[in-house]
Amino acid sequence: MNVADLVAQHAVRTPRAVAIAIAGANQSIDYRSLDRAVRRAAASLRQRGIAPGDVVGLSLHTHAMHLVVSYALARIGAVQLSLPLRDSAEQRQRLAARLGARVTLGEDDLLADWLREREENLDEGFRAEGGDAGWKIALSSGTTGEPKAALRTHAMALAGFRIQQAATGLLPADRCISFLALDFYAGLTRCVDVHFAGATLVLPPPVKGRWDPFRLIARERITYLSMVPAQLPGLLRLAPAGEGPCAPRLRLLRLDAMALNEALRRDICARVTPGLFHSYGTNEAGLLAFGLGETLARFPGAVGFAAEGVTLEIVDEAGAALPPGEVGRVRARSPAMAHSYIDDPQASAAAFAAGWYYPGDLGTLSREGLLHIKGRADDLMNFDGIKIYPAEIEAALLSHPGVVEAAAFPLASRRHQQIPAAAVVLRSDCAGELLHWARERLGKHAPERILVLPSLPKNAMGKVLKRELAGAAKRRFQAKKKG
Repeated sequence: MNVADLVAQHAVRTPRAVAIAIAGANQSIDYRSLDRAVRRAAASLRQRGIAPGDVVGLSLHTHAMHLVVSYALARIGAVQLSLPLRDSAEQRQRLAARLGARVTLGEDDLLADWLREREENLDEGFRAEGGDAGWKIALSSGTTGEPKAALRTHAMALAGFRIQQAATGLLPADRCISFLALDFYAGLTRCVDVHFAGATLVLPPPVKGRWDPFRLIARERITYLSMVPAQLPGLLRLAPAGEGPCAPRLRLLRLDAMALNEALRRDICARVTPGLFHSYGTNEAGLLAFGLGETLARFPGAVGFAAEGVTLEIVDEAGAALPPGEVGRVRARSPAMAHSYIDDPQASAAAFAAGWYYPGDLGTLSREGLLHIKGRADDLMNFDGIKIYPAEIEAALLSHPGVVEAAAFPLASRRHQQIPAAAVVLRSDCAGELLHWARERLGKHAPERILVLPSLPKNAMGKVLKRELAGAAKRRFQAKKKG
């Protein structure tokens, strides 16, 4: 099966159902029209010489035509690679060359008449089979340097969409919006998840200056919202004051994160919606585990249970399974996961072994099967022989009412091996009491040093760049020592 078949099937079953709605523009595209636009685009791209197996770079903004091109390339059998416009031209060229992109499509390569209703150039006869052929090159978040690249096939992608559907339970009547750009792998797959269910995808308008997401949610009758953690503080700041959730019709608010702070969880459920959906997964493997509001309230700090069709284990360094409650490396097996990285055999050997995928995280499984993430394995700190997990420091600091964000990381030390440190963003003047606050709750596991910053350095997906934090902290503390 081909990923583009998802649109074609709904074009037959529910041709007049809305596939894409443009927020604030009173414009919509039904499934029949979207399928015909995909066929026109596929015909046009084939005429330009794009063939099955070709790697095609996409440098496009988030709009309906981005999705048309994505489905058209899938229909042709070409492999798509995002070359984000937020990156420099040099970065895009380097990534395209590294991964063998034969052609790059930009905004000037799109034709408006792909969306105009007409009979000619529908390319009815040609359709690649999909299956085990490449669909898209998924890139890692790149928090540790150059992003790693994994080939996702049509079969892997479709298995992932089935897993997502079983978890979210999206309905054809749902109206869904994602605040993730389409040039992110997760941003694209969130949109295709919606079309897998035959629901309506609402594309947000370009943000110019201040805007009100809750007004948008109400006006567009949104029932499913997808976000990353970095977007939550801004959302909560804009939440209207009053008793009870301000978006009660929002059935699911999806948050993709390794761990969810308990205070933040309570804030979301009380002020926005009780329909919190906390998911844990990766671009290499798709959704691995998730928890809904009720489960998260009963088991603070948990991510949730393994998604349907996914097997999770916690193992030691030798790969032996650990009993419930013991901290070890997380590994997963899923029909949606990739099997290697494209051009990095060393990273492949570390992440993929004997049919398992190792995302590089540390965690525990409870007796009930609930997954708790303790942090990245690379961030585990060894302080005078004491193993300290970043998640425990971050949770303790975030429990202070004056802390907005917190990130823990190690600092190299000749005397102590590694010194536990943290960086925080504050909403009040409480810096002087944070070390005492952390020591009261963590004892010897508390950070030795805390750096106060106006904001934490993050990549485009909102993930904290801990290597940058460690460098900034080292420079700051060395300067203080000299002073």
